[in-house]
Amino acid sequence: PQQDAREMGFALLEQMVDSLDKFLDDAMVAMLPQLLGHGLADPMPAVSMAALKATGEIMVALLESPQLGAFNPLVVPMLNVIQAQCQSGDEDLASAGLDVFCDLSQCDVAFFD
Repeated sequence: PQQDAREMGFALLEQMVDSLDKFLDDAMVAMLPQLLGHGLADPMPAVSMAALKATGEIMVALLESPQLGAFNPLVVPMLNVIQAQCQSGDEDLASAGLDVFCDLSQCDVAFFD
């Protein structure tokens, strides 16, 4: 039940990004990377994947914002989630994780230096 609640929380966050980005102040942006980092480190694959998708959506929403830099430390944990999916043999989840980076790479703003 706790795993389901954690997964649902990140899924809801992902779905709310369109309305969230209007309300993202500095305090919330400072809190989100820590929350998302915990989700990315979750041992349950469904939770870490939900956190990965939410992280990607938030980063895309913030691409033209100076607040995006707060999310740079999450790139390695995001890649770790994808690597774990590859190692477990779950190609569908690994592919979904790579889609997040594809979305980020197609944006006009350079995120990856």
